[in-house]
Amino acid sequence: MNPSDRTGAALRNSILVLTGVAGNLACSEFFVGQCHLPLYMDSIMTVFVTLYGGLLPGIATGILYNAAYVLFMRTPALQLLFGLCSVATALTVGLSRMSRRKGTILFDLVGLALAVTLVNSLIGGIVSSILFGGIDSFPTDLLIAGLVMQQVPVLAATVMSRIPVNMIDKSIAIFAGYGLYLAASRFFPKDR
Repeated sequence: MNPSDRTGAALRNSILVLTGVAGNLACSEFFVGQCHLPLYMDSIMTVFVTLYGGLLPGIATGILYNAAYVLFMRTPALQLLFGLCSVATALTVGLSRMSRRKGTILFDLVGLALAVTLVNSLIGGIVSSILFGGIDSFPTDLLIAGLVMQQVPVLAATVMSRIPVNMIDKSIAIFAGYGLYLAASRFFPKDR
């Protein structure tokens, strides 16, 4: 690859990452902040950027989104550790081997949504229980409190409470991100 090709790829990936960060912020603010949906809605563009641009731009999108979220939404800096969930999303998507055979993509996407759900629930639950004692001002707090009242350990409660929320949230992210990937691949083929 000659230097001008590398420069063009770096510029394209930088624009892609910044678009991904802005898109994640917009989705999170609109669906969670304005519509008050009890979801995260912060992964659609991370999935898209990972599928379209590759693993490193996807990871960069996840990390920079969390930094921008803390900065613009004025949340505690400890919230940055939830960026591990975004990195895990990019890694899971980037390392997945989605089939290119007809008729199997639906199963691949469902399997990917399940994998991302479990990874994010585990990491998010660990971060939440260590940093916030499991209560981090999200609707899952009520489920966590109910589980803890039933003698379920805080760590197990924080992980279990995130599974249903992440199943919905990450399924939306995987399918929407894949849809954006298909559209971008059609209108902006990478081999131009």
